[in-house]
Amino acid sequence: MSSQVRGSRPNQERRNARERNRVHQVNHGFDLLRNRVPKAGINKKLSKADTLREAVRYIQYLKSLLLSDGGMNQAGSGQPATYDLLLLTPFFNI
Repeated sequence: MSSQVRGSRPNQERRNARERNRVHQVNHGFDLLRNRVPKAGINKKLSKADTLREAVRYIQYLKSLLLSDGGMNQAGSGQPATYDLLLLTPFFNI
């Protein structure tokens, strides 16, 4: 057996370990995102694609809330600004 073949085995194992770690980190990120996206009556775990779709939908919804009243408190209304309310939602409490 040549030294090239023997020497490549540890390299392959390191590459595999890095890839496993990368996949683990991506999956962990999806789990965090999945837990932040509102679930509309869904009892099952969202797929990665569905999680991304729902996150985009939720961000668009939040953006529309901010744009609808400018995210500002109505003078003297005593109500918090939409922006302040959004910061209190679980999606932003990371």
